Amino acid sequence: MPNHLSDGFLASNLFRFFENEGICYVLVGDSREYPAKILSDVDLVIEPECVSKLVPCLMKFCDLYNLKIVQILQHEQSAWFFVCTWTGNDGKHHVFYPDVCTDYIRWGRRFLSARCLLSGRIRKHIDSDAQQCSFFVPAPEQAFIYYLLKKIDKGHLAQSHQSYLSGEWKKARKESIKQLQEFWSEPEVEMLCEAAESNSWNEVCDALPRLRKALRGNLAFSLKYFARDVQRKIQRIMKPTGIHVVLLGPDGSGKSTILEHIEKSLAPAFRRTRRYHLRPFWGRRKVTRAPEMNPHGKPVRGLLTSMIKLGVWWIDFTIGYFASVFPCLVRSTLVLFDRYYFDLPIDPKRYRYGGPLWLAKLCGKLIPRPDLVILLDVPAEELFLRKAEVAVEESHRQRQAYHEFVGTLPNGHIIDNSEGLEETIQKVEAVVLNYMAIRAISSLGHVKQ
Repeated sequence: MPNHLSDGFLASNLFRFFENEGICYVLVGDSREYPAKILSDVDLVIEPECVSKLVPCLMKFCDLYNLKIVQILQHEQSAWFFVCTWTGNDGKHHVFYPDVCTDYIRWGRRFLSARCLLSGRIRKHIDSDAQQCSFFVPAPEQAFIYYLLKKIDKGHLAQSHQSYLSGEWKKARKESIKQLQEFWSEPEVEMLCEAAESNSWNEVCDALPRLRKALRGNLAFSLKYFARDVQRKIQRIMKPTGIHVVLLGPDGSGKSTILEHIEKSLAPAFRRTRRYHLRPFWGRRKVTRAPEMNPHGKPVRGLLTSMIKLGVWWIDFTIGYFASVFPCLVRSTLVLFDRYYFDLPIDPKRYRYGGPLWLAKLCGKLIPRPDLVILLDVPAEELFLRKAEVAVEESHRQRQAYHEFVGTLPNGHIIDNSEGLEETIQKVEAVVLNYMAIRAISSLGHVKQ
């Protein structure tokens, strides 16, 4: 195994693994620059009968190259997007994306069968100074129609997509015309043929909504496919693929800095990211304010106003959570919180809370729990040197209170942030990715035809 892995190396060896395991496949999409340059994920179509072999094959592959499967997204009823990570020589985490499907099914309709795409497949050999690679691709007319159907159905046809389509078209014009006639009427087929031949797709781009509507209208609707898709969406709601991470710590512990870094470094493992400060705020973007230089400088509120504040917070952390945070998690989002409700009973003076602490703690048990709670731990004396906002004695008290609270949580982690920034970032990333890997392993059983 090489000291430095790359997408191209992993893709080449994944193809070899599939062949060794008897998995009949084709690589779909734009593979003109393989394996030197992989533009996005590695799109593979396999026979439905081979789905049972997929997970054992991927597990063996990951074990050999020290990869972790940290995310599995079933984005269609017969399509699974895997996020695999590894740690490079630079100590940073890298990602590899196998995207495996069988029949191309969307909106209760089957666009293309896997057997159709696999029939007449061609072995493509790449022999360059950098790397040797061999893999199967569909016949040109199958590659053309598959890619065109996907782009039209998604309503997006970029310049790079257009040049690839025209290239495949010119390899098999007659066969590609027959493919087009199966999905569109003569005027639409003529427009698509002219675009593919001239590599001038402006008219097609303007007509994408009409072409998509006609495409879906010409395909038979299947109640069975539709029911399976509803089942898949319910599963995504019941078991969201996003992750809710909270960073805690006194002022000066480095929460904002760490969050900013891990939001960027972990983003490739998710569809999107979102950051909150303290509360969901009903999903509204909170106006950024200057840092509080004297958090204990204002007087504590009275009992009545403190109880009202506690009620507002509890509603925001429950109803606001389900209105804002939970939908993000369903959409495979990395949700990061800088502080959380738990800060209130630990440091009530900061929030001017003058009510009973036992009630604040009780309310904290009745709100949705994050997936991970990470405490950035820094000695009180160093906190005082970083931000002299509270007395050293108060920093000691807060540090102990945070330790006691996070230490009782089954999903709590305490990370020393008194060392270098890079070390802390890597530790936080490792906590998140390990959690995701354990969760992914538990969901591998759902990968089935």
